Amino acid sequence: MNYTAASPAPADPFPVCVLGLGLIGGSLLRDLQGAGRPAFGWNRSQATVDAATSDGFDVSADLVATLRRAAAQDALIVLGVPVPALPSLLEEVAVHAPDCG
Repeated sequence: MNYTAASPAPADPFPVCVLGLGLIGGSLLRDLQGAGRPAFGWNRSQATVDAATSDGFDVSADLVATLRRAAAQDALIVLGVPVPALPSLLEEVAVHAPDCG
């Protein structure tokens, strides 16, 4: 489905899993939560996870657990990591959440 800014949000929004909580991923997670969308995330840095958790975000440093959660919830996975990290992250998604979009 394509939604524009003027389009209403779906009645039962699907969850979004953001992998990588840097400038782009962190901003996306903040905006999703601010819009009332179900969203959770992962980051490899425990310090980033701790800061995001203390700000009220649902995040983890456990990639496998996060991907299994995404698979169980049929979440949309968004990759917000640097380009060099994409191949290994995509391999993990293929193993632990292969049916997620």
